[in-house]
Amino acid sequence: MKSVIRVGLVLIMSLMVTGLFAQQRGQGQGMRNQSPDEQANQQLERLKKIVKVEKKEEAKLKEIFLKSAKEGQKKMAEMRKSGDREGMRDAIDKLNKSRDEELKTVLGEKRMKTYLDEMERIRQERGGQRRF
Repeated sequence: MKSVIRVGLVLIMSLMVTGLFAQQRGQGQGMRNQSPDEQANQQLERLKKIVKVEKKEEAKLKEIFLKSAKEGQKKMAEMRKSGDREGMRDAIDKLNKSRDEELKTVLGEKRMKTYLDEMERIRQERGGQRRF
C-alpha cells in the first residue's frame, strides 16, 4: 500500500514538473504565437519604456509596428514553406530595417539611437540571439 502511494506521489510530482517546464518554454516563445495586433502593442510598450513617446505619436508608432508584424508573419509563412532559413533571415532583416526607417521619421535621430542601442543591449544579454 505504501509503495502504491509512493508511486502515485512520484507520478504526480513528475507531471507537475513537466507542466512547469512546459509553461516556461511557452513563455520563451516571444511573439511567435501572438497576433500582429498583440505584437504591435508589445513593441509599442517596450519602445515607451525605452524612450519618451508623446500621446500624439502613439497611433503612428503602433501603425508602423502593426504593418511590420503583418508583413513579418506573411514573410515567415512563405519562408517556412520553402525551408530557406537564410532567405528568411535576410527577409526579416530587410523588413526590420524598413520598419526602423519609418520609426526614425516619428522618433527622430536621438530617440531612435537610444531605442536601437537598448535593443542591441537586450539582444546581447540573450547571447546575441535574434528575435523574429
